[in-house]
Amino acid sequence: MKRLRFLTAIHLFACISLLLSGCTQDKDYTQWELPEGAKLRIGRGRVEDLKFSPDGQRFAVATSVGIWLYDTETYAPHNLIAADKGGITTIAFSADSGRLAGASGHYTLSVWDARSGRLLKTFGLEKSHPEVVWEPMQVVSVAFSPDGRNLMSFARYEDTLRVWDVRTGNLLKTFRDRASPAKSAAFSPNGQTLALGCGDWEFGLVNLWNPETGEHRDILGVGQVVSTVFSPDSRKLAAVTGYDYDDRDLYVWDVHTEERLHKLVGHTGSIYALAFSANSRVAAGGDNGDTTLRMWDAHTGNLLKTFKGHTDLVRTLAFSPNGDTLASASSDSTLRLWSPETGQEKKVLMEHIDWGSDAAFSPDGEWIASVSGDDKIHLWDRKTGGLLRTLTGHTGAVTAVDVSSDGRYLASIARFPDNTLRFWNPETGELLKTISDHKGVKACAFSPDGQTLASVGRNATVQLWDVETGSLLKTFTGNDREFRAVVFSPDGQLLATGGWISEIHLWDVQTGRLLKTLPEKYGVETLAFSPGGRFLASGGGFKDPTIRLWHVPTGEKRLTLTGHAKNRNSGHTSDVYSVAFSPDGTLLASGGIDGIRLWNPNTGRALVTLTANRSSVSVVVFSSDSRTLASGESGGIFLWDVDTVLWRYK
Repeated sequence: MKRLRFLTAIHLFACISLLLSGCTQDKDYTQWELPEGAKLRIGRGRVEDLKFSPDGQRFAVATSVGIWLYDTETYAPHNLIAADKGGITTIAFSADSGRLAGASGHYTLSVWDARSGRLLKTFGLEKSHPEVVWEPMQVVSVAFSPDGRNLMSFARYEDTLRVWDVRTGNLLKTFRDRASPAKSAAFSPNGQTLALGCGDWEFGLVNLWNPETGEHRDILGVGQVVSTVFSPDSRKLAAVTGYDYDDRDLYVWDVHTEERLHKLVGHTGSIYALAFSANSRVAAGGDNGDTTLRMWDAHTGNLLKTFKGHTDLVRTLAFSPNGDTLASASSDSTLRLWSPETGQEKKVLMEHIDWGSDAAFSPDGEWIASVSGDDKIHLWDRKTGGLLRTLTGHTGAVTAVDVSSDGRYLASIARFPDNTLRFWNPETGELLKTISDHKGVKACAFSPDGQTLASVGRNATVQLWDVETGSLLKTFTGNDREFRAVVFSPDGQLLATGGWISEIHLWDVQTGRLLKTLPEKYGVETLAFSPGGRFLASGGGFKDPTIRLWHVPTGEKRLTLTGHAKNRNSGHTSDVYSVAFSPDGTLLASGGIDGIRLWNPNTGRALVTLTANRSSVSVVVFSSDSRTLASGESGGIFLWDVDTVLWRYK
């Protein structure tokens, strides 16, 4: 009896171990695959592609962070395959659902075990013109052959289809129409046809290639073919064609006869995303004023359903294998699951925010507000990374956010077509006031007492607003094309603005009088006063990797923070987007196109480099106790423990 119990226990342990082997992470996704030194991730990154596994058990989401793997029963994430700089742009499952292929924006094509996330193979990609450093070669389509032995990829701007041997990683074949630039590619599920969408402003066509023989034939389109997708049975091809971004038509062709079967009508804007279901339904989504998803019958061409909910560009779509779910991802920072039968929304995943373009801590440091280039403001719990609430109401992209010193108000500004400045109660999410027709505003900042808000923007205009009433208190104008940065001194007596041309303006807040200007060679993107107000840090300008420290009473430049690109702890190698002093005055943080740096503001010495060569950083901000640094970048918002980072990088 004891032996039976012992064997049963071993068997049970083995089963549990096998079950857990396909789920390598704990439930707290905010801790998964963090950059070295980070303690928390907020958000899951901008979505680039969606795919369901053929067995219907997994849902893969390619993002600027990596590939998130969801369980289709609960749609909770169970694994993350982290990516290098550039994120993952496209993904595909093998027919047996056991492998997952993905390509990054950093010239890599890889295959992973879809259950464990283990890397199996990496394929070498090279730019066609390595000497052209700006060439954004990017693999935008991948697919396995039905037997899983080959992998096919299409690289945008190279106009090239490639076929690889999955086992050896060798390049087997290359297909390219040299007579016309390629815009898109699709691979038939049966592995017998490769489609290459080509064209220019005058004509368009689809090249259909036989991957075994290399033979090809053409289907004529109407304008350049910008997107293509095969039906699951490989018998039909849907393609988007057009001559400009506002005029794109959707057609369905018979692959074998090359007959154009239908023009699918109803969409009034550009089409960016296509998907074909197993029961011959075509879904499309886009933008330019029409963010509604639509679904047609590919047999008849009839419009079947519309799906409303997204408020920004729809980036990608995918049907589940059995056709009972349509997944869509949008630049509005949501991933939505729909019922194709009813057109109703089944679930919304809110954590897939785009890059963190601006952020602000609450005064007590318990929560952080972020904006991500869409029309929403997200409030997150600093300790757990959980989403507390989302502030909605803007109708254009929110570009800046700030929180008053008493925590009672949150201010936000949004660009066209919204053009408003809004005040919110961050505790309840209530919209308190809206200041309309506020065109061209670039930045805003609360005064230290929380009673006044300064906004700056077009025509180098500074406006001071009464927070309680929303009334305009003062307006004064500087000598510049526009102001892009504004900050109050700690005592509230001075206001610093920086802009497009070559001067920092220092203003007397009470009188609006310009006190002095500080010369800048390339303009200013960001400004920050030291806690005592004696120094002002400035950064930015066109391709300017330096940060300047100014002595405010005299207007003298005291330090220039810079260095060599090859030294990990040296200065930035390109644009600086954000600077921030720690409240205790011991550190200066900067974020730029090449990562984050921490400096000693007294000596100008670079202390730490974070996420170097990983991601562009739009904003850095310290918590009120100086112990946490938040950074906004393409992977969302990262929180860093300052003491740990300084100790680790000593």
